[in-house]
Amino acid sequence: IGEDEPFAVAKRAATVELRSPHGEAIHPATRSRVRVGEDVHSVGALSFWQAHRDAPALLVREVLDAAALQPGDQVVALYSGVGLFSVPMARRVGAPGVRA
Repeated sequence: IGEDEPFAVAKRAATVELRSPHGEAIHPATRSRVRVGEDVHSVGALSFWQAHRDAPALLVREVLDAAALQPGDQVVALYSGVGLFSVPMARRVGAPGVRA
């Protein structure tokens, strides 16, 4: 899913198997770096992430457009996951420590 070795998560009944696209077992700590716009996310094999490669950028664009955030607005990330929405939203409102 990203710039590093891709991986897939297969769920079979009550078990989860972590595999490379070639079928080899991978370690649960395996991570992949995924660029969405100017942000790079570290996505683990057990992280939630969009399956379609274009979905993250489209979702961020749509959420930011719908939120119509302005500098100085306040936002709360109740579930920030890997930061797909929270980092761009923080940048948009001018949160301290987040580069513009």
